[in-house]
Amino acid sequence: MVRRCVVSVVLACAALAVAAAPSAAQPCDPATYVTRSGLVFTVAPSGGDDTACLQYALDQAAAAGPGAVVQLLAGTYKTAQLFVRDLRGALRGQGMDATIVRNLDTPLPMPEPYLFWYALPSPDNKWPWLISVVGGDAIVSDLAVHVVGPAPFDDWYLPAEWGAFGPINIALVALGVQGSGTVVAFERVRVAGEGECDTALNTNVGIALIGPVWGTTDYQTGFGLTIDGATFDRVNNGVFTEALEASRVDVTRSRFEPSVCYGGFVLGDIRASRVTAAWNDFAGPVGVDVFAGEFGSLGIQDSSMLFRNNRFAGTLGVWMESNLYTGGPMFVGQVACVMLGNNVQRVTQAPPPWLPWVTLTAGYYLEPPIHGCVIVGHGRGTAVDLGTDNRITGVTKRPAVGPFIAPVLRRGMGLPRP
Repeated sequence: MVRRCVVSVVLACAALAVAAAPSAAQPCDPATYVTRSGLVFTVAPSGGDDTACLQYALDQAAAAGPGAVVQLLAGTYKTAQLFVRDLRGALRGQGMDATIVRNLDTPLPMPEPYLFWYALPSPDNKWPWLISVVGGDAIVSDLAVHVVGPAPFDDWYLPAEWGAFGPINIALVALGVQGSGTVVAFERVRVAGEGECDTALNTNVGIALIGPVWGTTDYQTGFGLTIDGATFDRVNNGVFTEALEASRVDVTRSRFEPSVCYGGFVLGDIRASRVTAAWNDFAGPVGVDVFAGEFGSLGIQDSSMLFRNNRFAGTLGVWMESNLYTGGPMFVGQVACVMLGNNVQRVTQAPPPWLPWVTLTAGYYLEPPIHGCVIVGHGRGTAVDLGTDNRITGVTKRPAVGPFIAPVLRRGMGLPRP
């Protein structure tokens, strides 16, 4: 899935010409633009390079302990890579349409363009992520994150095990979350890139929001990710989560615009975890994509997935894939896979030409290894079931479905609660 969802989009963007670099903005002086009142650190936009002021406020808030707040005012903040490390408080703006955090006009630095993958993001190890959250228990709310320009980052390369392809200049991730034990909520946040979805040019953002990263670390445990009331626009993928253990992910009341080039919510390789997507509007080609195989053959193990009351458009509503790399099982152990009350009537678009691996249109598409899923109340629309022992019914509830739904609705099907 990584090679398909992420590498494909960076390959499409790698040939972009780098625009002429404007002159560098003056760095922000924290003594002038950052004020403290108790546990609240207020940052005013300087009109230039706000990196120093934003990073200073984030570091001071983390050091201040639980309850600290970094408050951004209305306006636009221009920044290089930011690192939210061990913040036990909040980063908040004045609203998605009022507070905008965006990259600088010049490409952001990548000092270790080949090797950054092998350690967590930090000021000494910059990733092609605009904002990195590592550790802590934080709320990020009421702001927008924009990535502008065809080449927002200096050259970086896929790791050696993927062929060290490059140079690549897009933002791999706009908002990234890393580290076992990290708990973060994104509320009323808008993430937007630039560009169009077509065969020659994808947007300049690979993934809008990810937690955690793939391929360079083992499963991360005790991870909590909540996304509520967010909007994703002109990005290749909206939310991407992978390699989680004893963790929880909730995506609710968010909108994935038609300009999302591939997947709205992409999920893979979890164990002993709970995932919910509810009351979202998925308008891109693929709404929810569940896959496995990136971390061996364990797939989706002893976990619950509940997708309910979402609205889907595009080409595929919910796509339950096979084990992508190993050919092993998709579901292992006690897995609850339940989809309730979703509207897939608008899932009628033909597969777009820039996604050659998407070959059909369906509200629900269950590949051959998928078993034991329950779909209730999909109403009009189509469901392609190539698996086994899946229960699919329309608006009339069948008695046989109840026992499969009840454990999930009791929140956890008896699994340890993360």
